[in-house]
Amino acid sequence: MRSAAVLLLCLFLAAPSAAPLPEASPNTNRKAAGRMSRDTLFVSLDACLALWRPDEMDSPPMEIQAFAEAGAAPSIPGPLLRVREGNVIVATIKNSLPDSTLVLHGFVPHPASRDDTIQVKPGAQRTVTFSAGARGTYTYWATSTSAPSVDQRFWRDSPLGGALVVDPATGPIAEDRIFVITQIDLDGDSTKPKPNYERFQVAINGRAWPHTERLSYTQGDSVRMRWVNTGWEFHPMHLHGFYYRIDSRSGALADTLYAAADRRLVVTERINPGTTMSMTWVPERPGNWLMHCHIFAHVEPDLVYPFPGDTVPHFPSPTGMHPMAMSGLILGIQVKPLAGYVAPAPVARRAVRMDIRHLPFLVDGTPAISVAFGDTATFGATTQPHDVPVPTLYLTKDEPVRIWVVNHLPTPTAVHWHGIELESYYDGVPGWSGIGKHLEPMIVPGDSFAVEMTPPRAGTFIYHSHMENGHDLAAGLYGALVVQDAAARDTTKDIIVLLGGGDPPLYHSVYLNGSLTPAPRALTVGVTYRVRVVGIAENIGANGVLTYRARPVKWRRLAKDGADLAEAARTTGDAMFTVMVGETYDYEFTPAQPGDYFLELWRATGVVKRQLWRVSPPTTR
Repeated sequence: MRSAAVLLLCLFLAAPSAAPLPEASPNTNRKAAGRMSRDTLFVSLDACLALWRPDEMDSPPMEIQAFAEAGAAPSIPGPLLRVREGNVIVATIKNSLPDSTLVLHGFVPHPASRDDTIQVKPGAQRTVTFSAGARGTYTYWATSTSAPSVDQRFWRDSPLGGALVVDPATGPIAEDRIFVITQIDLDGDSTKPKPNYERFQVAINGRAWPHTERLSYTQGDSVRMRWVNTGWEFHPMHLHGFYYRIDSRSGALADTLYAAADRRLVVTERINPGTTMSMTWVPERPGNWLMHCHIFAHVEPDLVYPFPGDTVPHFPSPTGMHPMAMSGLILGIQVKPLAGYVAPAPVARRAVRMDIRHLPFLVDGTPAISVAFGDTATFGATTQPHDVPVPTLYLTKDEPVRIWVVNHLPTPTAVHWHGIELESYYDGVPGWSGIGKHLEPMIVPGDSFAVEMTPPRAGTFIYHSHMENGHDLAAGLYGALVVQDAAARDTTKDIIVLLGGGDPPLYHSVYLNGSLTPAPRALTVGVTYRVRVVGIAENIGANGVLTYRARPVKWRRLAKDGADLAEAARTTGDAMFTVMVGETYDYEFTPAQPGDYFLELWRATGVVKRQLWRVSPPTTR
């Protein structure tokens, strides 16, 4: 008996221990996976368990599920599949997950009328052959939890996905960059050694700011990007300082390539779960810029792991914990000047003063912030605890202006001029905006900062806080910025619809033009108004409708993000809209009948804000 026990003990000690999980590497999507043989791509993918460190290589890893190309380490996102139109893809998928059936989506010819899934049992593998189909930008993804769609895939399987790009059948392929958004939400696991944290994480090509890739271009370059969203939430992607052109948008199974006349100019574009977009832009001015998701929860510094307040200390990095007090879905873009570049010469400018200070009441537990332009005596004169003053700043196209931003708050702040084409130094991101060592500082308490701009186009824009501390934006440091033509300065025909405020599910904190109980508007029959819809709530958008006798009225679409729509897109239709964080829309509305009209904003839970527009008959003499 003793000898048998000794033998068993020896066998136990000699038995190999469980192999450590492999580390998932970030995938820059610069190199396509597989092997081409004539017109066929052969690729082998393995779904496996892995460890992922989206913040820093010395930070605690997350245990996730990821794709690996056969013979290589797993990657976040999954390997890039890239072929030409008309090529065939032969994909072998192995399921190395120990106890879950893998369900793969997106391995179908595009466009497709349905998504034929592929199921692979644990330890098994399958080979599928399909034509890549029409050129475009697509996504493939998988689930081990039987999630029926991308937007219901939250857990360890949510990193299972990547980009599938189909290039034109012939001719040169223009240089571009591919960025895949990954999103994961892990519950704390009480069965694992402590501390084991709940973790929410978003990343671009496998990394979160400040560890995302830095992009470098030269002034005047043509920049082409493809964005793929494999996460479960939408992401309004905002580019600082420049417009970008939307070249294509895809749903789950088909990509729409726009004709030249239909390519919109935007500064913010929403990418829904499981969809893609391709875009082109030209960096006309040198300096440091950002492209980021405009949802605060996707760029806040608390995304760095572990979360602030945890007992485990933070893990420092050579570049600092979270420069510019941000993390998450952010790309840093540096534009080098052309040889011989000369900065614009100083010019005479109209002076504007912008004062920022607290009000004596709270907004969602935070001291309210008020903004005033020019006369600081107007602060709080008629303000009630349910109101936050958000004055509209009116500027004139092509008129040079200098805005003195004066900080009366007890904390540093900064202001971003959203959508305005200006020099990087004035862009509003402390420690980043600027060029070389000439970087914009924070505006410390009691100090000021002079912003210089000459708005090159008329339109609807936004000013707002860019200090991602979770307070300033929700507390009232935001507002509409309207640039008018010199010959059209009649503001009485402007209707600002400004959505601001805090987080769901606290829908009571959604503000319309700075108020929880917006006052009625007075309009006149036959007068043409320009309705300027602005979305700058922290994390939410809204649907909207303008009704008369419980039916939507008609209005005409004019502009998006301050850029005029093409004439063919200036259509008249029902007065309904969807506005996301960081977007603006302009409409033309002429009330035809007197009476009570209602503007309603709603989300899935129902109406969150309602305002009366009382239309009177025209006055007669």
